[in-house]
Amino acid sequence: TSTDGITITNAGNVGIGTATPSNALSVESSVSNDYLAEFKQGITTSGQSYGVAIFGGTNSSDRALAVLSQAGSSYLIVRGDGNVGVGTATPGGKLDIRETAVAPALHILNSNTGDSYGLQICAGNDANDYAMRIQDRTGTDLFRMTGAGDVGVGVVPEAWYSTYRPVSIGGTGSLFGITTVAAAGLIGL
Repeated sequence: TSTDGITITNAGNVGIGTATPSNALSVESSVSNDYLAEFKQGITTSGQSYGVAIFGGTNSSDRALAVLSQAGSSYLIVRGDGNVGVGTATPGGKLDIRETAVAPALHILNSNTGDSYGLQICAGNDANDYAMRIQDRTGTDLFRMTGAGDVGVGVVPEAWYSTYRPVSIGGTGSLFGITTVAAAGLIGL
């Protein structure tokens, strides 16, 4: 049946703005310069105002939430296992961000004018864990920091037993260029 732009099919699907809803709820409209839908919670009391709850998905093959372009490309995917993909439908970790354009895949800016932080990573607690690992797109290690604080640039950090080798740097070609600014008494590496 159809009444005032709302259709309920024999299968129980509800359509708003469409006579042929393909999902339990299908909302369609041609709205220019405005949002298709808005959810607004009227309660403003702290701790009592909730937005939208989505219950869906139990494993990596399920999707609890999908935000797609008109053409169907993935913008944001929340899988049933909790992994979130931005720019990918197959996130390989809790947060997987991918970019195909010549642009940063992630931009972090703290605009606090006082003391502030850009990025804090809490991970690893010994030499067998990695608190941070940076690779190029082919999977070659560029930088690693173990949970014990050992750092490797261009090489895998060793399990150092001496406090005199906190950083290991390796590579081919020139490793350092040294520049001095005599007037200021500065040395740049």
